[in-house]
Amino acid sequence: MAYALGLTGLLVGLVLGWYLHRRRIVRHLGALADTRVQVLNSEVLRLGARSDELDALLDVAGRDSTRTRAELAAAKAEGARLEGELRAARSRVAETDAALDATRAEAAAERARRTVADQEAVDRGSALAAELGQVRTAAAESEAEVVVLRSRLDARDATLTALQQHTEQLEALQAPAPPEPDDLGLIDGVGRLVERMLHEAGITTYRQLALLSDKADGSDARLAEFLDRIRREEWADQARDLHKRKYGEELSVG
Repeated sequence: MAYALGLTGLLVGLVLGWYLHRRRIVRHLGALADTRVQVLNSEVLRLGARSDELDALLDVAGRDSTRTRAELAAAKAEGARLEGELRAARSRVAETDAALDATRAEAAAERARRTVADQEAVDRGSALAAELGQVRTAAAESEAEVVVLRSRLDARDATLTALQQHTEQLEALQAPAPPEPDDLGLIDGVGRLVERMLHEAGITTYRQLALLSDKADGSDARLAEFLDRIRREEWADQARDLHKRKYGEELSVG
């Protein structure tokens, strides 16, 4: 009986131990399951955020794709325009080449004409050079004649100069000596300053002063300033008296 009770107690203990161990395992598995669920929830949230990011990227990629398609279309249009311009440029180049060929042909013809014209110019130049040689020869001969004529003219000029000097010497010998100046200061009213002025005007003798006309005889315009004074102070009468006393000659009044 005691053995049976002991065995029963052992079995009950084993069963109770197993039950308690199972509960601990279940609790541990529950905790692990909760942790796994939390991890899965976090992963789901992360994948949702990543999905949102991918959606945003897809939107951006879509807009970029639309812009790229528009740029590609514009590039194709620009390429078509450039091809048109290239064809037009090639056409212009072909026209330019044709015009250049025509110009080259004209230039060749012009060179041929110029060759003929140059030869004619050379021939004319040779003829002109020959004529120039003849002209230079004639000019040299003329210069020689001019030198001879100049030497003759120089000799004649020297002769004329000598004759002119001789004539002047003869005229100087034949010319009457200038009159000896009188003392005009003896006339009342004629001081040294006025006498100097009369001398500068060519009036140096009693005769000249006595015969001085009212118009100063054109001798010096400065005498016109003294005409009234000459008449008022009777310089002419005094000059006639002094001339008569000095030379014994009566001067007639013109």
